[in-house]
Amino acid sequence: MFLIKTLLALLCFSTSFFDILNATEKNNTVNEKNTYTTSILNYRYKLGSGDVLEIKLANIKGFNNTLKILPDGTINLPRVGSVYISGMTIGEATLKIQQELKSILRYPQVFLNLLDTRPIKVSVIGEVQKPGIYSISKFEINELSNSDGVGSSTISSKGWPTVIDALQKAGGVTSVADLRGINLSRYIEDNSSPHKIELNYWNILKNGEKIVNPLIYDGDIIKVKKIAKPNTDETILLSKSNFAPSTLAVNVIGEVSRPGVVNVRSGAPLSEAIFAAGGLTQKAKKTDIKFFRLKENGSVKFRKLKFSPNLALGDRNNPSLNNRDVILVGKNSWTKLTSKLGEAVQPLSPLLQAAAVYKLFE
Repeated sequence: MFLIKTLLALLCFSTSFFDILNATEKNNTVNEKNTYTTSILNYRYKLGSGDVLEIKLANIKGFNNTLKILPDGTINLPRVGSVYISGMTIGEATLKIQQELKSILRYPQVFLNLLDTRPIKVSVIGEVQKPGIYSISKFEINELSNSDGVGSSTISSKGWPTVIDALQKAGGVTSVADLRGINLSRYIEDNSSPHKIELNYWNILKNGEKIVNPLIYDGDIIKVKKIAKPNTDETILLSKSNFAPSTLAVNVIGEVSRPGVVNVRSGAPLSEAIFAAGGLTQKAKKTDIKFFRLKENGSVKFRKLKFSPNLALGDRNNPSLNNRDVILVGKNSWTKLTSKLGEAVQPLSPLLQAAAVYKLFE
């Protein structure tokens, strides 16, 4: 009996102990996220090469100056020489300059003002049309377009660059982007792990919630995740927003009136592409639609479909399209038969024509 009570007590203790550990770990994770969010949203701009500064000294005339930070991160102060201030905040640079001026002045009071800023360089990766490293200034004209330039629409922006400006600079997001999972990473201190926050822009589109659109700075990394399971309603709403290009290009070949590359609205169904190509010809076979999609690893995804103009977007036979999809409309049985007969008879055509001429003369 004593042994049973002891085991029960140990079991209760271990359960409570692990519950406490899990709760502590969960609280630490939440606190870490809150700390990262605060550090990113309250981040202070760091000076760098190309910034233009105005320097003033209290009660001293003739020392006021406008200086540009040189490529080596320094500014040249009269009677002092080069002072390295790259990577410092305005407050840190002010203290640094005051310290340097103490060699020629007793109590220097420096006032530092940032007149103009350099373009910032950020990385935009993941489910965007054109992933890469971008240089963004305070005045931008961004172009939303697919990777091959289709679906171009222009958006101008003014003011300090934000996460949304960076997404638009990269051509907008793809049709499989997850607007609930946009990560912003920033290195607050050198030689340390990055601070990360996750942004949800889907709620802004869907429910009109308050936007959180952080300012971005040199070295930031913005990553757009891929949605786990695409939803038809989400695809349509995303295609109407200024997060994605307005149109995409697909190749429709085979038995359509105008075969070739056609432009359709972003997120459009397969039926819309067929209609954009002039619709099916009389020789087409509605149950022989071949659908090809190039995957990220270079392989091709193939699916055989049955065309019907009444199918809703998202139906297995009427999928949502991606840029550069290929649709091949096959021939019906009668057309295939006549085509094969024509090919079989074609080698005999010169002989038949000669026989017809001989018979005419005869």
